[in-house]
Amino acid sequence: MLSKLIQKHKLIIVTLALVLSTILLKRISYSFIFPILFFLGISNKKDISYRRGLILLAFTIVAIGMFSYVMNNSLGRDENMYLTSSKLMASQSLYTDFAYFQMPYFPIITGNLFKLFKITHYLLFGRIIAFAAIFSSSIFIYLISIKLTGSKFISLTSMLIFSLNETIVRACGYAWNHVMPITFLLIALHFYLNSYVENSRYRRLFFCGSFAALASGTKLFYISTTIPLLIFTIFYPKKISYKNYLRTELTSFISGLFVGSFPIFYYLFRNPEIFIFNNFKYHDLNSLWYKEIGTFSPISLKQKLYAAKVLLLNNSNFFPTAITIFFIITLLVSLTKREKPNLNFKINYIGLSASMLIFAIIVVFLPSPIQELYFILPFTLMLFLTLCFYNSIPNHCNIYFRSIFLATSIIVMFSGGPRLFRYADGRTFRTEGWRGMIVHQTANEIKKNIPNMKSIDCIATLSPLYAIESQTNIYNEFSTGPFLYRVGHFIDKKLLARYKGTSKIHLNTFLDAQEPKAILVGHDKLVEQPFIDYANSRGYLKVDKDFDGLTLYILNK
Repeated sequence: MLSKLIQKHKLIIVTLALVLSTILLKRISYSFIFPILFFLGISNKKDISYRRGLILLAFTIVAIGMFSYVMNNSLGRDENMYLTSSKLMASQSLYTDFAYFQMPYFPIITGNLFKLFKITHYLLFGRIIAFAAIFSSSIFIYLISIKLTGSKFISLTSMLIFSLNETIVRACGYAWNHVMPITFLLIALHFYLNSYVENSRYRRLFFCGSFAALASGTKLFYISTTIPLLIFTIFYPKKISYKNYLRTELTSFISGLFVGSFPIFYYLFRNPEIFIFNNFKYHDLNSLWYKEIGTFSPISLKQKLYAAKVLLLNNSNFFPTAITIFFIITLLVSLTKREKPNLNFKINYIGLSASMLIFAIIVVFLPSPIQELYFILPFTLMLFLTLCFYNSIPNHCNIYFRSIFLATSIIVMFSGGPRLFRYADGRTFRTEGWRGMIVHQTANEIKKNIPNMKSIDCIATLSPLYAIESQTNIYNEFSTGPFLYRVGHFIDKKLLARYKGTSKIHLNTFLDAQEPKAILVGHDKLVEQPFIDYANSRGYLKVDKDFDGLTLYILNK
């Protein structure tokens, strides 16, 4: 009687056990996923509701971890540029009125959402968008895995390998353009994998092209995935004549690519010089600045290769890399055996994922200095490639695939779990402790400490987010935070003005021409000394109060 009752209500029992554990521990932990994986692994495949419930529980736990991490993570310096540009998009023109050193889609999307919802808490809303993007990525990893493997167990472990990877976790905690493009790419891949459905293939290839363009238009790196997608669409398995194929499948993909790229063409042809500076030339100047300050950041190829090696030895990355190599070897060895691998349409998937990975690795090593966040794309594609092997290896090897995937997910959980779930206690839903709320409150405190502040007055700062959060004006020359300012001395004065920037050389002249009501410093000490010198030389009063690590100087008039 008792066993039947447990069997009937086992999902409720598992859920209550997790809830009770959370209450007793006063936090939700990634370790709760282990029993879910165990129960899913031993469950009967016919027990559909139970299996779906377990998967939903796992997604809920991961979502809470992601949400708590994103909302409570410390402020990133880069968020000043991304969110300020998004706010300025409402009334000004990107690139010509203010600089922005990335492809245009992040401020276009985020800025229009700011405008649509009449947002005043910019960092808070930006972090919500970041959470939506990273959680959507996890969902699409799961859906892609289901399509490729047909196994809910493999799909759940794939989602965990992605979501708890330390490199992914480090990226997801900020409102910037490192997460949104991976979401767009995964959506594009999902449409591509499902485009073999006869009655909707043209529409799905169109959306595949559109989302691939959105990924590239958010971060230029992702053009390394668009090119293989285009090539493999050309070699798409055809059941019609080549002439008709050009009018259908290929045309659908290219049409989507063109529609998704239209804003890029608009900004490029409107002012090619400024577009090229913001997206290409600036990054060369930024490399010069790193060399000038004698940074230890990896700039030479030898340093980049060493940095990549260190990153690969991290548990979160080493084991996914190892299993990718393992399945490549398994596939090659199986070609020599009596039982041949199942290649059919899967060879298209393997070729696509492998070529995307190769292109992505090449592109990652182009910028200087190289950063860990650039490896988000290769590690995601590595997982995609591994999933593409599942139905291509001999059937008797599938049990090894499942075992290795389970072991890898557990190792990755132990590696990335503590970071992702570090705030998953009482802070998860304590809104006053969310970083977006803290920054907004600090920004308003700063504004209150500036006497006789008028609507036309400006704050001079390399932390412009604290100004826009309180609806205070900034100089567009500082809209990128420290990024354009720190390389300004490498640029001719007339060109610098054209690019909407200034530098440490021209700072005094610039500020004398349009006197700031206040000067805010503290988060970029490496380049802020000229601001402090200007404030002292012009008689600004230092406010004897700490504003979240910032120091305020006010005009003494």
